Amino acid sequence: MEKASARLDVFMQELTRLKKEGNPEKVDAYITDFLKAMEIERNQCSICGPGSGWFDPALMITALNESATYYREAGLYDKAVLLYERMMLEIKWTGRDESPDGVSARINLAAAQTEQGEWESAAGNLNEAQKILGKCTDAEQQVILALVQNLASIYAMQGARAFQQQKYAEAAEGFAGAADVLKQYTGESREYMICKENEKKARALAAK
Repeated sequence: MEKASARLDVFMQELTRLKKEGNPEKVDAYITDFLKAMEIERNQCSICGPGSGWFDPALMITALNESATYYREAGLYDKAVLLYERMMLEIKWTGRDESPDGVSARINLAAAQTEQGEWESAAGNLNEAQKILGKCTDAEQQVILALVQNLASIYAMQGARAFQQQKYAEAAEGFAGAADVLKQYTGESREYMICKENEKKARALAAK
């Protein structure tokens, strides 16, 4: 465990350093090499059995998440989606699909899909995230609230983008999704009221 933790620290430090250098090719090469090395170590463990290697699924999940987030922030949404999908598989293999990690993975994937304009795929992942969130009763309240805010923000982002494109019916659904999540977990908060007002505007325009 200490070895995995130390390697994660090295990965994050090097990724941060390369990002600051502003050389996307170097960042891409580093991420690719690191993930390939992790896959090799996983295969060695699978072939030779437990104790033959130190492969740590949690390290792989974190590396995939950080790498996918880098690509998403860089506007490389195709790469981001691929890595978020890989991360979801890793989480499923560890038996934590219906956990806060599973919720977070779906939210991140939906965010990248929203940026791609893949509305239906994003909506499917958001719906799954919302279902799983309702089952995470043993999670810390702070974790739940953070997930709720992220989930609502992606719904709202979908609504705002659709509104800008004058797709008012889609916009209304996005704002409605955000409002539903917020009301369930935070009551009629200020954020909830804003989403409901935006939904009302979108529905009025859609009806014209």
